[in-house]
Amino acid sequence: MDLLSFAKNIAGRIEAPGQPLFPLMSQGRFCAMAGGAPLTSEGEVIGGVGVSGGTVEEDVAILEAAL
Repeated sequence: MDLLSFAKNIAGRIEAPGQPLFPLMSQGRFCAMAGGAPLTSEGEVIGGVGVSGGTVEEDVAILEAAL
């Protein structure tokens, strides 16, 4: 699955009732958006990068260019 498809599919699922981010998202203080990805080195997560401000497609295109 490419990054754009992943971003569009994961954002809605991880914040739904019963899912990992639901407690955080249901407080009304946070929102989940496509346009972020973990940074890994040798299979270990070492950080992350996020892009926002445009459409999902624009954010992901910038993210892909950065990675």
